[in-house]
Amino acid sequence: MSATRLRPAVRSLGSTLVLALVLGARIGGASAEPVGETQLYRVKAGDTLGMIAAEYYGDRTRIIYLADANRLSLAKPVVLRPGTRLRVPVSRTLVTKAGDTFPALAAQYLGDERRGDVLARMNELVPAMGLAAGTEITIPLVVTHTPAAPESLAAVAQRYLGDSKQSEVIAAFNGLDKDSLDAGEAVLVPVFTVTVSPSKLPAVDADSRLRKRTRPQMARLAATALTKARSDWDAARYGAIIASLSALDTLALDTPTAVEIDVALGCAYVARGSTRDGHHDQDDAVVAFKRALARRPGRTLDPFLYSPKILGVWTRAGGT
Repeated sequence: MSATRLRPAVRSLGSTLVLALVLGARIGGASAEPVGETQLYRVKAGDTLGMIAAEYYGDRTRIIYLADANRLSLAKPVVLRPGTRLRVPVSRTLVTKAGDTFPALAAQYLGDERRGDVLARMNELVPAMGLAAGTEITIPLVVTHTPAAPESLAAVAQRYLGDSKQSEVIAAFNGLDKDSLDAGEAVLVPVFTVTVSPSKLPAVDADSRLRKRTRPQMARLAATALTKARSDWDAARYGAIIASLSALDTLALDTPTAVEIDVALGCAYVARGSTRDGHHDQDDAVVAFKRALARRPGRTLDPFLYSPKILGVWTRAGGT
């Protein structure tokens, strides 16, 4: 995914997202604290909203984001005074750390953890799959729209996102169960269809850059360890499997790899079945299986491929 854009492929987000979300009450509220990232821009002589929009978004027609962020009316041409400071909504690119979740990121950057599903799908990710450390995520720019008269969400979506069908995304983002707004009813619009100039994006912190570089290295280590684990399993070297796989940081790996590692690790613990200082390997197997199920709740084990003993511990961990 581009570091400066939420892919237009997210246009398929609409109806499937709303069907997937169950939002009983309105989320957050546009009257609460501002949501999203903004940068301050000092107006220079000769500047226009169109020029500033072109500088940030590569498109002079995107002045509506600037107008709404600064409560400017577009009913007539806006004259900017040199030295004036304008708030410019921008997106943000971040690299996840171990333990990050979509709800937590949504709470931090989008004002409410219930927007986690929307954030995941905007980034073409599946919420239930979890987040590996080192995953690049784009936080969309967010603007507040307050209609002067009753207005449909389809019209709002067309105005800000260029696609009336994205009204369902706006509804999900705000926890609305209706398709129109009353006069004066503010709504937050996540804009995932614009490109923000790379030079205008908030800087990626050093820790994020390090996490991004570390993830491919961890993926290579995991691939090597899994290959060795298969041969060790055939040779009944369960201790070797446990030593190599337990040393890996599964939170820094993509979900399929992390789940495969934790399942293999749990199986190795069950197969070894030793007791040390009153602690049994089956307890460690339960922990490993629970990690796998946390990353992929629907994961099952085929009874034709796994022994009854392994399946018993898997069930104890909450699996089916």
